[in-house]
Amino acid sequence: MVSSLIVFLNAQQVLILSFCVMVLGIVMLAFWFWLYRVCCPASSARRVRVEVDRDAGGQQVTVLHREPWPGIQEAGKLTVTPLPAIETEELPCIGISTGIFYDRDIFYCLPLIKEAGFRFVEVWASPQKNGDYVHFDWHKDSQVQMLAACLRTLGLKVSSLHAPFSDALNISDPDEVRRKAAVLETLRTADVLKFLGGEFLVVHPASNDNWHPDRNSRFAQSRKSLEEIARYVRDWGLKLAVENQLPHILGGDAQTLRALVEGLPPDSVGFCFDTSHANLYPGQKLENTFKQMADRIMTLHVSDNYGERDDHFALGDGRIDWNSFAGALRSSNYNGVFMLEVSRDSLQHGQLATLDSVYRRAMQFLN
Repeated sequence: MVSSLIVFLNAQQVLILSFCVMVLGIVMLAFWFWLYRVCCPASSARRVRVEVDRDAGGQQVTVLHREPWPGIQEAGKLTVTPLPAIETEELPCIGISTGIFYDRDIFYCLPLIKEAGFRFVEVWASPQKNGDYVHFDWHKDSQVQMLAACLRTLGLKVSSLHAPFSDALNISDPDEVRRKAAVLETLRTADVLKFLGGEFLVVHPASNDNWHPDRNSRFAQSRKSLEEIARYVRDWGLKLAVENQLPHILGGDAQTLRALVEGLPPDSVGFCFDTSHANLYPGQKLENTFKQMADRIMTLHVSDNYGERDDHFALGDGRIDWNSFAGALRSSNYNGVFMLEVSRDSLQHGQLATLDSVYRRAMQFLN
C-alpha cells in the first residue's frame, strides 16, 4: 500500500513538474518573440500586405496591417483611391524620396506620400540591415512588380532611384572584387529603375570617408565604376546622376566631381545636386557650388541644415538662403523634379501632418 502511494505521488509530481516546464517554455518563447520585435524593426515593418482591387479594374489599393502606423490611428486597413492622371504642365514637379521612411516598408510610405499631395518619388534602394531589406528588396522580382502596380494605381511617378551604398558597398573600393560587386548591385537597381519607368539613377561616387591615404587609387576606381555604369544605363535609355558628397568623402566638391565625369557623355551622365551636402562645403556658398555644376545637373536632393551637419531638414528649418538658391535655380533653366530628401528623424509631428507641411513649403518655394 505504502509503495503504491509513493509511486502515485511520484507520478503526480512528475506531471506537475512537466506542466510547470511547459508553462515556463511558453513564457520564455513569448519573451524572445517580444525581444525580437523590439530589436529588429524589420519584423514589424514586414507586417504589411498590399492588395490591388482587380474587380475595380486595379483602381484601388488596400494596405492591410495589424498594428498602428504613422498616419494611421489604429490597426486595420487603409484604402487609397488613385489620383487622376498627372498633368505636369499644371502642377509643380515636386517629389520626395521614399528614404524618409528608410526604416519602414515602402508599401506603407507610398499611400502617405500620395495623401500629402506629392506626385513624384525617388525610390530609395536601402542597403541590407540585420539580414533583411527593411524598406525595399530590389532583388525580388515579385516586390518590384508589386511596387510598379502600387505606384501606377496611386498615380505616383518614379523620377529617380537612389542606388545602394555603404562601407561594404562602395564603387570606389580599392579592392577590385568588392568594387565589381558594388557595381553589379548598382546595375541591378538600374534594371529596376527601367522597369518602374524612371529616368535617373542616383549614385554616390564613394561612400567611405577614409579615402585620403589612397586618394588616387579610389579616384581611379570610382571613375572606372562610373564608366561601367554609364555604358549600362545609356543602353537602357536611362541617365546617371552622380551625387555631390559630404566634404570629407570623395566627390565632396565641385572640382573633383567634374573630374570624375569628364569625358563621359553629358546627355546621359550628369549630377544630382544635394543642397544639404553643398551647404557644408567650407568657404563656399551653396548657390556658387550650384552654378559650378549647373550645366550638368539632372536632378536634385533638396533639404535644409544649419551648416554644421547633414541634417536633411525640411525647407525653412535650417539656415540655407533659399532666396539665393531660387535665383540660381531659375538662372540655370533647370526644369526637372524638385526632389526633396528630408529626414523623418528631424521632424516633430505626426508623419502625415509632417509630409503635408513639407509639401506646402516646397509649393511656396516654387510659387
